Amino acid sequence: MGDARMADLRRLCRDQAIGPDQLWGWPIERLGQALAWPAHCLRDVERYRFEHGAALKLDVPACALLPGDPDWPRCLDDVQAPPSGLYVEGDRSLLRHIHARTAIAVLGTPLDRVYPAHHRSLQQQVGRQGLLISPSRSGCRVRPGHFAARNRWLVAFAQALVVVECPQRSGALISARWASRLQCPVWVVPGDARRWSCRGSNALLRDGATALIHPEDLLASIG
Repeated sequence: MGDARMADLRRLCRDQAIGPDQLWGWPIERLGQALAWPAHCLRDVERYRFEHGAALKLDVPACALLPGDPDWPRCLDDVQAPPSGLYVEGDRSLLRHIHARTAIAVLGTPLDRVYPAHHRSLQQQVGRQGLLISPSRSGCRVRPGHFAARNRWLVAFAQALVVVECPQRSGALISARWASRLQCPVWVVPGDARRWSCRGSNALLRDGATALIHPEDLLASIG
């Protein structure tokens, strides 16, 4: 099932205020009326449900959050090709206030991995006092592309992106590009033009990002 049909199911769950487990039991005629899918898609759904039975048994870990669940962040529904699931640790109530000023960390690794390793105590603290979010299940092999994808979800959760300092090759610049696509404001702390570690962030200022001189300016902007 592709991204468009998954988005249809998420919208239906949201509009009906139900979870995907309840949707599983809908008669195929009712699904067809609600989704307006082609007949061959509905036949595939019916065949799949027949094979797995009325009471589907899935080994879903307690930390998993799936599209259609009541706590699923709605901001992800507006992102092209959202993650197929999230894995969370900590205070799930923060998901309902995802744009508020809370201690939420979006990881590029599974919950059971810490990278870099010296951030272990910080990650544990956020897990106790706030919320850790990862798009990768535990035991999943970590690849470089996971961090670029993490930056995309991080921006989707944010009201504004602040880049403090980065060189010309940096994951922060990937975040800034996603922010521009998602119409998320980009703020940059100006740095010394002679420092290599500021060349990337200063280039964002040249390209139209807003200079962050006083923290009060940012607070006023996001309310």
